[in-house]
Amino acid sequence: MWNPFLRRDHGHHHPPGFARHRAGGARQRRHAGEGAVAESTERKLRVLVMDDEEPIRNLIHTALSMFGHDVICTPDGEAFLAAHATATAEGRPFDLAVLDLTIPGGMGGKDAIRNLRERDRNIHAIVSSGYSTDPVMAQCTAYGFNAVLPKPYQIRDLIRVVQELCAA
Repeated sequence: MWNPFLRRDHGHHHPPGFARHRAGGARQRRHAGEGAVAESTERKLRVLVMDDEEPIRNLIHTALSMFGHDVICTPDGEAFLAAHATATAEGRPFDLAVLDLTIPGGMGGKDAIRNLRERDRNIHAIVSSGYSTDPVMAQCTAYGFNAVLPKPYQIRDLIRVVQELCAA
C-alpha cells in the first residue's frame, strides 16, 4: 500500500524532507525549512505502538527506529496488551506506548490504557487521535496517559513529545 508519509530510497524508508547529519558526535535530523532535532545517542527506548491504520504504524515505526529505538506495532488493544505481557514476561519491558484513541471494531486507547495501568504504572503513554474534542484528549492524565499527540501530526511533533516525556 502506498504511504503518503514515506518515500522509498535505496530500499530504506525515510520521512520526507529528513536527512542524516553528523555534528559533534551526535546525529541530527533536519526537516526542510526547520531547525535540527538532536538525536540522543544515550537512551534507546522500547516503544509499543497501537494504531489501526497501517500507514500510521509504519510512520511511527520508521521515525522512531531512525532514532535507534526498538519499536513494536500492534493494530488494536488486544494485540497491544498481549505484546506488553509477552515483553514483560521476557524481562524486556517497554518504556513508552503510543496509543490511538479510537479503534473501529476493537479495543481503543482508553480501554487499553486502563488495562495497562493495572499492571504497569511506570510506562510513559501518549494518546493520539484526530478527535481533538474527546475528553481523553483534553484531560489525558485523568485517563492514565502522560501526553497527547493530536492527529494529523508531523514527525517532528512525534519526536518532540517522545523526547519531552523521556527527559521528564
